[in-house]
Amino acid sequence: MMKMNKIWMVACVAATLIGGVYGCDDDKDFTYEGQLDLSLLNLTQAREVWDGAECNVATNLQQSEDETPVKNFTYKLNLSLYQGRTAGQEAKVSLVVNKDTLDKISAKVAEGGIYAKYDGAKLLPEGYYHLSSQTLTLQAGETKSDAVSVTVYSNELVTACQEAGRDLLYVLPLTIEASSSYGINPKTNTLMLLFNVTYVEPAEDESGPEYVPDPNDAPETTEDGLVLKFHDEFNGTGEPDWEDLSGR
Repeated sequence: MMKMNKIWMVACVAATLIGGVYGCDDDKDFTYEGQLDLSLLNLTQAREVWDGAECNVATNLQQSEDETPVKNFTYKLNLSLYQGRTAGQEAKVSLVVNKDTLDKISAKVAEGGIYAKYDGAKLLPEGYYHLSSQTLTLQAGETKSDAVSVTVYSNELVTACQEAGRDLLYVLPLTIEASSSYGINPKTNTLMLLFNVTYVEPAEDESGPEYVPDPNDAPETTEDGLVLKFHDEFNGTGEPDWEDLSGR
């Protein structure tokens, strides 16, 4: 009988604990009283390529076989609200080249993963691209701002790669900041434009080697006793003087 009582007491304690977990806060109100802010600004193209970890667009460039100039790379960027909502008021942001972002990523290259692709990356020099504007403006009543174009001088990148004699990786990190109204989504505020420039071995010169006259006079005798009777270097222009040759 004692054993049965102990089992019953344990069951009562367990029931009490379970009842406490589900019933101890019945008199409290857990209704969310805040406001979920969905009015966040995005760099539209960054939002379109966001994969949960990064916003990247990669472009491959290399010298063509016939060495014709490579076409410039042009990208359109604009500003929009979260989920393409209509702006209730005007919003202006600055579009800047964010070197700090590239520096932070480059410092993590050794970790591998999504950072490995940045090994050896350099910031795209100012002379290799052009921004049509450094301001994006989303007008009230609109879902997208007017576009800002980014033009990258691809042929100059290829030329720099060929002169360096090795593959090059340039990155242009573009960030929106300093909003005049609304907040900015920190996940989709930066677009990383990567340019993988591949070195191509120059084509061999098919014209053949250039022959240069030997500056040394021909020896009068050779080591095995042969005596020189006639020689001509043919270092003039035109064909040989056959009369002169026949008289020797």
